Amino acid sequence: MIEEAAFKSNFVGRDGFRWFIAQVAPSTKQSKQREGGWGNRYKIRIMGYHPFDATITDEDLPYAHVLMPPTAGSGAANTSESCMIRQGDVVFGFFLDGDDGQLPVVRKKQMITKELSIYLLQEILKILKEELLMVC
Repeated sequence: MIEEAAFKSNFVGRDGFRWFIAQVAPSTKQSKQREGGWGNRYKIRIMGYHPFDATITDEDLPYAHVLMPPTAGSGAANTSESCMIRQGDVVFGFFLDGDDGQLPVVRKKQMITKELSIYLLQEILKILKEELLMVC
């Protein structure tokens, strides 16, 4: 453990990336984000980190920053585009802090079709079933 920490560069990407897939929490849980004007941040439920049950409430989920393309503008001088992420969207990203997993950043959003929605729901149900079997 100490040896690993000694060789860690603490430089994003140099020690590899820790990728994740997550689902955006309901918009009612994003109110502090909208009131505070923090930019593009969303509460997300990361698959494999946050169970899809009442163990971790939506209020306790982490906020993830969203990377935008340079063409979207930075917000300075009224040059910006809206981030089109909505509740229930499936997103893909990485942790800025690597294995610590406390600073999630959303990189992409999964486009949703009817077939994909059905497939994702089936996969989520499989995960839930496995988690319930582990508890029992």
